[in-house]
Amino acid sequence: MNIEDARITLRPRSLSEVLDLALLVTTNGMAGISARLGAIALLPMFLGALALHYLAELGWMAVMLITWAYASFIQGLFTVAIGQWLLSAEDPTVGSVLRDFRAQFGRWLGAWVWSRVLYTPLILWAILAATIDLPLVGAGADTEDAVGLVFLGMFCAMLGLPAHQSTLFLYEAVLLEQSGAGTAIKRSRQFVRAVASRSWSAAFMLVAVWAAILFLSDQVLRFIVEDLLQTGYVAAGNLVSGGSPYLAFGLLATVPVLAVMRFLLYIDGRTRVDGWDVQVQFMALAVQHQRRQGPRSGEAA
Repeated sequence: MNIEDARITLRPRSLSEVLDLALLVTTNGMAGISARLGAIALLPMFLGALALHYLAELGWMAVMLITWAYASFIQGLFTVAIGQWLLSAEDPTVGSVLRDFRAQFGRWLGAWVWSRVLYTPLILWAILAATIDLPLVGAGADTEDAVGLVFLGMFCAMLGLPAHQSTLFLYEAVLLEQSGAGTAIKRSRQFVRAVASRSWSAAFMLVAVWAAILFLSDQVLRFIVEDLLQTGYVAAGNLVSGGSPYLAFGLLATVPVLAVMRFLLYIDGRTRVDGWDVQVQFMALAVQHQRRQGPRSGEAA
């Protein structure tokens, strides 16, 4: 990582500043490469999700579980992209991102699988919900069973929060620091403890942004497709009942946004813990000193 080539000013930022900068980078600096990577990595999964539901007749809960698993894994590809864009003087290309991701694929796969073990309670709840495919609202809904399933999910989610927080920077530890699976998880935990005062707030912010994108995707796309365009298509599922085409699209749309947000949080943490901002200032002073000494050395010769 060449921090002297960073495209942003390295300084400690508040969480609101990180969020604002992440939205700016996602919609401006990273928009082009994110769109190209999305076309080859996210669009096929969205089409696959539609096929799983409408052709294979798999319930939306199961489809969303598969889509979530894929989204959490492929987020590593976008982490490589933001790393190349932010810490390199050259713009990343699809080829350069794919090459770097492929070179570290084995390490990333091992770390990702191992980290999912930490989410076991939440994963088991999701598999249970997908298996029974219980309608939560509408015709055929059993209120008591639905409420029980929701509260069980909330309990499992609370159990999974420590895992989410401890693996907050797993992507960066593997794909940027090039650590192995076990070392990366250990490194992520150590880094989280070093910025403990902000790690929980950062984790909740990521979850909040993720949920907001899902909600907005469902509402906005449903309005455009069903009301504005009057296509005649009405999606049966929704956020409460377990999923829909709009939610599947929104879940995949969170990938580049969360990758940028988490990377900027990582940069902010390294700046606070390792003094990256001070290092860059000393590098700049060293370059200026060399430039001033250059002509003098020539004159002396």
